[in-house]
Formats: sequence, C-alpha cells, structure tokens
Amino acid sequence: FGRGRDYIVEKKQQGYYLTSPSFIRLPQERVAGDLFGSILRLYADEIVAAQADLHTYGLDQPDMQMQITVNDRIQTAVFRMEDNNVSLMAQPNGTTVYRLDAGPVLMLMQDYTTLLGSSIVTYAAGDLSDLTLTRGDKQIYIEFASGGANIAANAVERQLSAPEITQLMQAVNRVPPVGELSGNTVAAPAITMTANFLSGLKETVEFIPVAEDVYAVSINGTADFATSAQAVLTLYSVADSLASS
Repeated sequence: FGRGRDYIVEKKQQGYYLTSPSFIRLPQERVAGDLFGSILRLYADEIVAAQADLHTYGLDQPDMQMQITVNDRIQTAVFRMEDNNVSLMAQPNGTTVYRLDAGPVLMLMQDYTTLLGSSIVTYAAGDLSDLTLTRGDKQIYIEFASGGANIAANAVERQLSAPEITQLMQAVNRVPPVGELSGNTVAAPAITMTANFLSGLKETVEFIPVAEDVYAVSINGTADFATSAQAVLTLYSVADSLASS
C-alpha cells in the first residue's frame, strides 16, 4: 500500500494480523470498518479512458498500489490522486482508467498504525478462557466461563459481577500506542499479562519500562510499540482492586 509505509494484513486462523512491517493481531472492528469498509467503497464513478497509456495519467507512478489475494487469486490496482477530492484508478497492466471518490483511497493511505485503534492489545471476555496478571511475586488470575468470570489473588477467589467484568475489560483494552520501537528491549518486564483464548491462541504481553513514563509492549517476544506507564499501572490497579474487594 501507498507511497508512505507499505503494510500487509493477512487473515489467519485466529483472526486478522498486521504481518508487515510489524506483526500484531488487529481488532476485528478496525479491519472490518477501516480496511474492508474502504475497499468496498472503491467503485468507479466514470470511465476516463478505455484505451489509455497509464503514463499519461501518472498511474505508472501511483500514489498507492493495492493487492488483494482471495483463494490464491490476486487482484492489483493502482491509484493516483487528483484535485477536487477525486482519484484515478487502473490495473497496473491494464488500459482502462477510472475516476472515483478519493475518500476511501485516502483512508487506505493512512499510516498502518491507525489499524491498531485506541489500544495495542484488544480482548473480548467472550473470547478468553483466562487472563493472568503478574507483578513481582503477586499474581492475579481471572477465569472466564459461561458469560461470567472469577478472579483470584493471594489464595482468595470470588466471582466478578457484570459491571466489574466490564470495568476490567475496559482497563485491559486501554493500552494506547504512544510510539513505535526500533528493536526489542532486554530489560525485565514490570508487569506481565498472559491471555489464553478459547480458540487455543495464547498471548504473553510484557510491559517493560523504557522511560519514566513510557513502557514497551512486548507481545509474544516482539516489542514494536510503546504505551504510557499510566495506562499500564491503571490496568494493574483495576485488576488488583477487583481482586482485593
């Protein structure tokens, strides 16, 4: 995609993943809305030329190239922005040039980090079998079952109410990306969160201090993004408070 930073999104057994330049599971709603929603809006308003030389329209040097693979069938299109919120579109080896609204093209040309949404990690209670938070010697364990959840810490276990489950998941899903990292950090994690999915997927998320107010977020050993220390400490504080209630 694009004349900016190229990226690849792939569908895997456990959901949709950004696989290049970073590897991270993406929120289903962001893929459906921002990515697929924009692709489905790429319909031509008119045919500009049926026997065209793409060089004449600047499509030999496009602003964006998009390649979609479905069942081993590959479709490729190139796009060139024009004035008045319109874009030209063609197949790279074709001769037909189309004109369409630039809105969905501009959405697809956004930086791939927009696909992360408001949180680096996203979980739904209904998808999880359990979630564990570890800080030092203390461990908080949450088990999800039959639409409810139990939380245990310090050998004490209790059932969470529906509002408490909502409060917990809101904290878990509020790990905003504040920057990108160029390489993995070797420091020890301050807090580790392990999520086991009903599907069998397991994610180990380590929150590693890299500055006074910034934590690296390492997912299964790869740290591509950083978040605020406040978000991490709030997440743990909410879980700790629920476990202590």
